Amino acid sequence: LKCRIGVDLTSKLDIASVLFHFELQDGRIAIKHHSFMPEAAYIMRMSQRRQPWDLWKKQKWITVTPGEVFDDRFMEEYIFQTMEKNKW
Repeated sequence: LKCRIGVDLTSKLDIASVLFHFELQDGRIAIKHHSFMPEAAYIMRMSQRRQPWDLWKKQKWITVTPGEVFDDRFMEEYIFQTMEKNKW
């Protein structure tokens, strides 16, 4: 199964994301998505209570990383672990 990877990096108080894109044999497209957020941004966004960040964190849709800015090593590790785990 051919996999394409797209990333959106950030160094600010924002969300960084990785997307795994697959073209299935029947022509459909499958996508696996995951986001990362620095802890400072998470705390700020939780105080605004506009989105259920805590629920998304609990459900593992987002990973909260330590510090005030995003460290792309967390995303790099996630990509390699996900690819290895799924044999992509």
